[in-house]
Amino acid sequence: MRRTSATSRADGVVADEAGFTLIELLVVLAILALATGWIAVRAGAFLGGNVGTAAADARRALVNCRTQAQIAGVPVLCKVDAVARRVGSVTLKGSPDRLELAGGTTDGSVLFYPTGEASPARLLVGKGSEEKYLDISAVTGRVRVLVDDAG
Repeated sequence: MRRTSATSRADGVVADEAGFTLIELLVVLAILALATGWIAVRAGAFLGGNVGTAAADARRALVNCRTQAQIAGVPVLCKVDAVARRVGSVTLKGSPDRLELAGGTTDGSVLFYPTGEASPARLLVGKGSEEKYLDISAVTGRVRVLVDDAG
């Protein structure tokens, strides 16, 4: 008598197997892990974020003002509103409890010129003991986050 298994027929021909290979399962698990990580990062930004998120928002707002000045060919004021936690038209995520502008104009703004120059300023974004400084260059108008807190 000839032995047969559940996957082979009596005449010795192997039938198509149903199921997934190990590689297919690993690919699906890798995709799920990437999607979960991406969602976790995005959820953190939507749920409040931190000082780094607020500093990134402030930098993006300042760069947008500089770009508007260069495209439109006219000076653009980028208002820093410490009470509303806004820079330009952007409300900062991360709910910083400190937003302080040193330099800039007398009305608490940073002035960007069409040539790329700006009124020199430094913006402090802080929450608790965590602080980030953004430096606005007078010559180039570039906005950069300073690596150390003191600058």
